[in-house]
Amino acid sequence: MQWLKWNGNLLWQVNGGTPTRDLQVDMGTGWPRREIVIEAQGNRYANSFRGVRSFDKVVTAELVVSPIYEPIKRNMEAEYRQWENWHNEFIGLAVLQVMMEGGTLLELDAIAHTPIWRDMGYSAKRVEQSWTSPSKYWRSVTEKSAAGAFNGAVPVAISCTNAGTVPAWLRIDITGVVDTPKLQVGDHVIELRLDMTHANDNTAIVCTPPATVVFTPNGGPAEAAFGYHTSVSTFTLFQLPAGATTDVTLTASSGTATVTLYWYDWFGTN
Repeated sequence: MQWLKWNGNLLWQVNGGTPTRDLQVDMGTGWPRREIVIEAQGNRYANSFRGVRSFDKVVTAELVVSPIYEPIKRNMEAEYRQWENWHNEFIGLAVLQVMMEGGTLLELDAIAHTPIWRDMGYSAKRVEQSWTSPSKYWRSVTEKSAAGAFNGAVPVAISCTNAGTVPAWLRIDITGVVDTPKLQVGDHVIELRLDMTHANDNTAIVCTPPATVVFTPNGGPAEAAFGYHTSVSTFTLFQLPAGATTDVTLTASSGTATVTLYWYDWFGTN
């Protein structure tokens, strides 16, 4: 690791880049802890495997904080206050960022825990800082995108590459004229009973749980449109497979609205 940042603040940098803070330990940066889900059956000799559930990722760093300039005590107090302010309870969900040895930047959406301090004499303290991520996985800094357009009932394929090690949920933007738009990736479908009749009509879909659909008609207010989906729609399963190039196929009853697909590359470990 080359550096560690929290909410834009540089916590630690390699080769003395943060002379008053020295990273001693970092834990929890790999794949999140998981639980195997087994369901008991009527037959006592055999149960059923239902899947694997990932726990929230917890990343922990331990650093020694030691001012290098006089007055030591006053500067130690300043370092302490600064760290506490960087990790105060009102920040909420923010970004933990790391730069890896090869220069790759990865980010983790997380919430900071209360720092735990231990005195190490007059001129140094050891701080244990943890962050919990409900999203569980590291992501690329830059959001990727690919675009295309409906051609009525004629299938149109948009090619998308997920370079991560975790399936990637899509964010979908549909703009223009289209009736009953349908998107498919693998066996999973999103189909909406919407008739978009104006060139500036827009539908924004977020597949990340909890999934949302927002329809904004030309000149009108945005409205929640999740209820317009058909029974075949599977929003939270609408993902790009990990480490693969996959086609997202567009069809509709009619119309030629444009579609832009957005996603991040997600990684189980940094």
